[in-house]
Amino acid sequence: EELDLKVILSGVLSLGNVVFEPQESGGVGVCPTAMGWLKAAAGQFGVQEEELLSCLTCTLSLTRGESIRRLHSQQQAE
Repeated sequence: EELDLKVILSGVLSLGNVVFEPQESGGVGVCPTAMGWLKAAAGQFGVQEEELLSCLTCTLSLTRGESIRRLHSQQQAE
């Protein structure tokens, strides 16, 4: 349990180093210099890097069979 807690804590601390920047599409993305931190956090959480990035930069809502994808602002992503 203690090891799991330390791995999760290191993942959270790695996420704190991820820097977001506005994209031309209107959403946000991770700065190229911070991609290493995103990759480290994904590895520590045991998820795919692309999936973690998607969770941090947009929200997907399913209502009555219709999916609505909303992009986060830079403030929301951080």
